[in-house]
Amino acid sequence: MKRIISTALIIPSLALAADGIVFENFNLYYATLLGRLFQGEAIKPYRDESYEGLGYAWEGSVDGHWHKVVIHQGDDDDVLFVDNHRIRPKQIRTFPGEKGWPTITLTGPGSCGTPEAYFAQGWACMQCPGQNVTGWHTFVYLIRLPKENTIKHHKLPAWALSGLYASCGQIRMQDNQIIFDKVKYRFQKGLDEPIGVSFNEYTIKEGKLKRTKKPPRNATYAEPEHRHKWYKFTLDKP
Repeated sequence: MKRIISTALIIPSLALAADGIVFENFNLYYATLLGRLFQGEAIKPYRDESYEGLGYAWEGSVDGHWHKVVIHQGDDDDVLFVDNHRIRPKQIRTFPGEKGWPTITLTGPGSCGTPEAYFAQGWACMQCPGQNVTGWHTFVYLIRLPKENTIKHHKLPAWALSGLYASCGQIRMQDNQIIFDKVKYRFQKGLDEPIGVSFNEYTIKEGKLKRTKKPPRNATYAEPEHRHKWYKFTLDKP
């Protein structure tokens, strides 16, 4: 299956998110962030029955550049190819305590749902909703693409975002620097359940995930008493 995709720039109506606005989900908030790297339609690889195990594949043009994604079960670990470059789970740099690429099975702890892919100039992003994972987790992997005509099977730099409320849509490019948020639960003294989250800004420096000096942005759940609604929130005043 081949598709032509255009990632036309869309300026959201809430480009500058105001305090007090109730965001119905995290992706709506991410859509208001300036400098987002991946703004196009999500690529949803189709089930590829040619592999012995579960597999997904897609190839097509994004903004005039040809790209290809292949994900399938291997003998020792899952196989991920982006533009014919293999990305092994062990080469993905992760936050301490975070897991790497999940197992692409339909069921099981830590398994991956249907994967999605995004492409931008010089970058690719893979995301996959976690199944049977406590909380609101998504596996997200940022991949630095080589220059065109680079030899195939070149080892590509890859990083895993922190999984809580993660999304390719929240990765930004500001002053030629990758920016994204590590989301953490925020608790109130005396309460066992979180009342909201904090967005902690990170970047990639010398290949490593580094916290920036920008202070965190706090958000409060609109209905913290209802666990199944921990996706609606308002931004706190700075």
